[in-house]
Amino acid sequence: MAGTGRGILARMGTVISLMGMAAGPCAGPAEPIGGRPEEAYVTFVVRDETFALPVGVVREVVRVGRWTAVPGAPSDVVGILNVRNRLVPLLDLGERWGLGRTPIDRRTRALLCGRAHPRAAAVALLAASVEGVVSVPAAAIEPKGSNGCEPGIVPVAAFARLGERTARILDADAVLDSLSDRADGGRP
Repeated sequence: MAGTGRGILARMGTVISLMGMAAGPCAGPAEPIGGRPEEAYVTFVVRDETFALPVGVVREVVRVGRWTAVPGAPSDVVGILNVRNRLVPLLDLGERWGLGRTPIDRRTRALLCGRAHPRAAAVALLAASVEGVVSVPAAAIEPKGSNGCEPGIVPVAAFARLGERTARILDADAVLDSLSDRADGGRP
């Protein structure tokens, strides 16, 4: 499945739905550590760091085309993205976590993330690039306690060994809770 996900994302058109890929036998639950033999994650890069979110949290990946800036918005709110006539806040995790603003170029993608319910609010997370969908064996995951979701603090739930590199598996609930507050204009 990892090879298939990478191939699909490498040939990505304007929009690719990951939910169809999530239906397979290695699909991961919304929480990063589920006690299953393998978990599926979408891996992406923010300011030269590799991060991962459970496939069930990422609704789809889109190219970052036009967006509308929001005057007076916090620095990590890039603007509003129109995805098939649905307005979605576009948020920069690099800026939020003190890693620096994510430059937008042809490789930049937005991960549309949200809760399992299809009508639940979604947020678009800016990523320098999306590496793909990977299936991570439980033995390759090293748990780490959540360290909150304050500005400058990355909410890491665990670390995944992916060959020669390590991905930070994000605490999806902490990320979505803090970002939904941010998307509504709230200050953390």
